[in-house]
Amino acid sequence: MAEPRGARYGDRAVGLVALVVIAVLFAHTFTFRVVDWDPLGLAFWPRLVLALIAVCALVFVVRGSVAPQEVEPVSARAFRVLAGCVLYVLALPLAGFVLATPVFVALFAYALGRHQRHRVALALALALVTTLAVYLLFQVGLAVQLPRGELLG
Repeated sequence: MAEPRGARYGDRAVGLVALVVIAVLFAHTFTFRVVDWDPLGLAFWPRLVLALIAVCALVFVVRGSVAPQEVEPVSARAFRVLAGCVLYVLALPLAGFVLATPVFVALFAYALGRHQRHRVALALALALVTTLAVYLLFQVGLAVQLPRGELLG
C-alpha cells in the first residue's frame, strides 16, 4: 500500500520550521546585555532552553525523514492555542503580567479541559493561584522585573 506523500514529510517540515525559529531566537540572545553580577550571563538559560528544543526539532527532522507515518488532520484547537499564545505575548507590553496572565491561564485551562460548569471556577482559581505564585517567586523572591504594562504605568 502506497504511503501518502505528506505523511512522511510532516514531522520533517515542522522540525525544519522550528529550527529556523530557534536559530532566529538564538541569534537574538547575542543582543542581551552583559552584566557583572551573573557569572553565566543573561543569555545562558534562554540558550540552554533553545538548544534543548533544537534537539527535539532535530528528532522530528530525522524521524520524518526515516519513519513512515500516517497523516493525521491538524486540529483547529491547535491553531486556537497557537493564536492564544501569540495574543498573550502581544498583550504583555500593554496589559502587563498581572492583567494578561490570569486571563491567558483561565482561558487556556478552560479551553483545554472538558467543558463543564465547575471547570470555569477551577480555571479561574488556577489562573489566580498560578499568577500569584509566579509573581511572588519572580518579582518578590528573585527580584526579576515582570512586564508591568502600559495600562498599569
